[in-house]
Amino acid sequence: MDISSVFFWTYSTIVLSWMKSESRNLKSVVVNEVLIIPELTELNQWHHVPLEQIPADISKGLDPLEKIQLSDLW
Repeated sequence: MDISSVFFWTYSTIVLSWMKSESRNLKSVVVNEVLIIPELTELNQWHHVPLEQIPADISKGLDPLEKIQLSDLW
């Protein structure tokens, strides 16, 4: 099977903006992490997904009864 496209998704708009900014404007701790991403991937492969659309995170902060009401998602 040939892979023709690869997409990466993140809910963090901050990380996306760091990846697109010039490294001299970032703190050294951030630079070390953020510079690795463009070395291994293309920036146009990265996309934003709103936190409320991530199924694994939908139930965070809910009590057990509320989670049962979301059972149609599972």
